[in-house]
Amino acid sequence: MQIIRAPRASTIIYSLLIDLGNRSPWLLPANICPIVPITFLKARVPFHFVDISAKTLHMNLEQAEALIKKRKFGGLLYAHTYGEASTPNDFFALSKRFSPDLMLLDDRCLCAPDLEADPANKADVQLYSTGYAKIVELNFGGYAFIRDDIHYQAAHLSFNPHHHEEIEKDLKKSLEQRKRLNQVYASILPAEIQLPDGFQTWRFNIRVKNKQHILEKIFSSGFFASSHYASLADIMDDDRAPHAETLAETVINLFNDHHFTSDQAEQVCKIILENLV
Repeated sequence: MQIIRAPRASTIIYSLLIDLGNRSPWLLPANICPIVPITFLKARVPFHFVDISAKTLHMNLEQAEALIKKRKFGGLLYAHTYGEASTPNDFFALSKRFSPDLMLLDDRCLCAPDLEADPANKADVQLYSTGYAKIVELNFGGYAFIRDDIHYQAAHLSFNPHHHEEIEKDLKKSLEQRKRLNQVYASILPAEIQLPDGFQTWRFNIRVKNKQHILEKIFSSGFFASSHYASLADIMDDDRAPHAETLAETVINLFNDHHFTSDQAEQVCKIILENLV
């Protein structure tokens, strides 16, 4: 596979869409980062949202399969919710059998970045980001491993190939920090509100009944947390994605990167415990 680099991962998506020249719609997960469908809009490529699975929290593959069997799509973008890294290779292979021309883009922007292409990955594109608040945070940059037979028109960009060396250097430090803070969160917060371990690398994620109240308490105490991602199905499309909506209504992402300390994590845990219902 060939490796390509750009100032942002979304730049790679945009360039691929333009180079493909295919105006058939793509399938996107309903809980995707908004910059992704905005990139599709800029490239004038239509899209259709697919709800997530209540069990896996990733794109509902049965729903996606049914759509692929029913009509022609230009591609499918599979995203890893909160950086959970498992890859649906059986689904990727099945999709290619149904639709050989379907472009499969494995969006791994919230995952820990791999420095080499995964030979077992059946996707046409394996995409990573090193932008703000990613596992490795260079504050800019994206890169992808792309099948050799896919045409990609490289732009004249400022992203230096040597930044790959920075990724390798920073990755170990970043993962150690996340492991340290995750241990704080996991040891203090009730197990029943924590997402499974595989979802906890990018940020430490919990699901609570009174999300907004707890977020307000965290911010009013001088700390911060986030709540990604809202379902875009009824915002950027005329559809609903009930499982994505349910996740968005309950999830809080607790910071575990270099912007946060163990002491801050402990104090946030105290706030959460005091306000759980």
